[in-house]
Amino acid sequence: MAGNTRFYLGKYREIVLAVAFFLVFDLAVLILNFVISFQISEDAVAINLAGRQRMLSQRMSKSVFDLLNEPRQDSLRELGDTTALFEKTLSAFEAGGITAGGSGSPVTLPAVRSDAGRAALATARASWEAVRPALAELLAGGLDEDKRRAAAGLIRQHNPILLKEMNLLTSALEAEAGAKANRLRLIQTGGIVLALGNFLFILLKFIRRLRASDAATEAAQQETREILGTVREGLVLVDKAFRLGSQQSRSFGDVLGLPVAAGDSLLDLLSRLVDGPTLNAAREYLELLLAGRVKESLVEDLNPLAHVSVLAGNRGKRHLSFKFNRVVSGNELSHLLVTVLDISEQVRLEEALQDAQRNAEKDIDLLLKIAAAQPEALHHYLGFAENELLLINDQLRDLGRRRDTRAINHIFRRVHALKGEAAALDLPFFVSLAHAVEEPLSRLRREDISAEAAESELLAIPVALEAFLQRISQVHILTRNLRRYDKANAHLPDLPEALRTLSLGVAQRQGKTARLQLELAPLATLPERLQAPIREISQQLLRNALVHGIEAPELRLAGGKDAIGQVQISLNQDGEDWVLRCRDDGNGIDPEKIRRDLLQKSVLPADEVTAMSHRQLVQTLFLPGVSTADGSDEDAGRGVGLDLVRHEIGKHGGQMRLQSRPGHFTEFIVRFEV
Repeated sequence: MAGNTRFYLGKYREIVLAVAFFLVFDLAVLILNFVISFQISEDAVAINLAGRQRMLSQRMSKSVFDLLNEPRQDSLRELGDTTALFEKTLSAFEAGGITAGGSGSPVTLPAVRSDAGRAALATARASWEAVRPALAELLAGGLDEDKRRAAAGLIRQHNPILLKEMNLLTSALEAEAGAKANRLRLIQTGGIVLALGNFLFILLKFIRRLRASDAATEAAQQETREILGTVREGLVLVDKAFRLGSQQSRSFGDVLGLPVAAGDSLLDLLSRLVDGPTLNAAREYLELLLAGRVKESLVEDLNPLAHVSVLAGNRGKRHLSFKFNRVVSGNELSHLLVTVLDISEQVRLEEALQDAQRNAEKDIDLLLKIAAAQPEALHHYLGFAENELLLINDQLRDLGRRRDTRAINHIFRRVHALKGEAAALDLPFFVSLAHAVEEPLSRLRREDISAEAAESELLAIPVALEAFLQRISQVHILTRNLRRYDKANAHLPDLPEALRTLSLGVAQRQGKTARLQLELAPLATLPERLQAPIREISQQLLRNALVHGIEAPELRLAGGKDAIGQVQISLNQDGEDWVLRCRDDGNGIDPEKIRRDLLQKSVLPADEVTAMSHRQLVQTLFLPGVSTADGSDEDAGRGVGLDLVRHEIGKHGGQMRLQSRPGHFTEFIVRFEV
């Protein structure tokens, strides 16, 4: 602290000395003014009394002449009073002393110092000494005529001299008082001139210092503005009332995505960025920091705004990180320094890294699945899928940007078939790719989709197809490098094994347990033209049974059933016909439930749904886009499974019959004529 005092005294030494000189000089001038003013006051009294001496000499003469003409005691008393006062005052002028003032009160007169005054007093004393004995005898002898005449003669002779000398004394005193007044004026004038000079010196020094200080301050402010205008972080000071300070970085409002101004409440800004619980937690955290009772480092991990996702303006979802630091001034906490970072890019990089890690895991899983797959089945699927996707791509080019519902439904069925085949082969990566192609197709089938949205969805399908084809190409390369299949002996994969794999996968994803019973011995004699449709239809019906038919274990137990569901798939030859059956002991088909689902989802016009019979309601299950599932996933919810079954049956000249009892079973019977 002492060092700082010396520094500032040194910095402002000239100004401090000038102010000190100004104060000392003013004090000296005041003292001189007081002294000279006192002396002038004394001179004024002396001048007044010198004038009185003239008056006293006149009164003495009058009293003497009154006594000469008419002797009276009052004239004698007056002569005594004036004589005594004149003598006392004259002595006071000569040697200094006390005499009676104009009001009768005693006053002190200093001895006259001027030469003219002393000369006048000497002459006046000589004349007075010539007159005074006669006056004394007159006063002592009463009213004796001779004494009166002697006194009158002396008074007549010396009174003009006394008057003259008293006038000279008065003039001398006035001259001395005038000299002192002139001296006082000179001192005051000099004091004023010096005071003005000193003031101008101080003013110039102050102005120069202020200019230098203002220049340094402006330079510092300019540097601060450049720093605040350059940093990418949002920086601002917040007071104890959570109000923003005037100094803030240019990026502060940009990072927040909100207009900000000095004096705005930080909590009001946060309320537009985060939800209520986060805002309350932030308020409590800020109050804890401002209370200053705990160390800042100990509560840093409690910061609820260290990483928040926000939606502000038209910039979409962003990720921000807030940091708060205490600002202490004079051992007292005054503000919080708020630092805001836009970490969206960092979060995107982290998510990209996580995606890369997941993709790497998927690639490893892909390798493991390829290694475990039957080479012949995998080879067949790759070729089949590649051809199907290329055909779909050609259809999309023909479709252009038009929304052809029939063409879209046809493409949807082919993609769903690829998805089912992949699930049967336990190739989940191909299931996901097919699912990604189904997403825009599913949205295109909605009646309420706008032309602009439909165009966007049509453009998204080739992207998903390209990803599917690239993965097929990668798997082709992998399988060739691993030499895991033999093209010469390629044949259709084993259907029973594919159905068992599909059953396990779908049941596990749906959280159900089911026992699959297969009676497919006649497959060996099945005509070649029916092999592919039988395979496709059986897979779709099995998926439908597991998703829509078989209930969850707890529901089955509550309904008095075994927790494990039963699904039976059989293939028989009835004369010249081939009959495929798929039966499950699930909850059956409830037409009224179908009606409620159709009305709730607005899949079909409400008046048509209301007027439908039970048979018509059941038939809607085979329409494109109709599904009674609560949501959509890899296994159901798109309304394409039974549509694909109907399409395959019609394509190969088959017929289908549906039997169901609500709460007990559902059975699909498909018949193909040879």
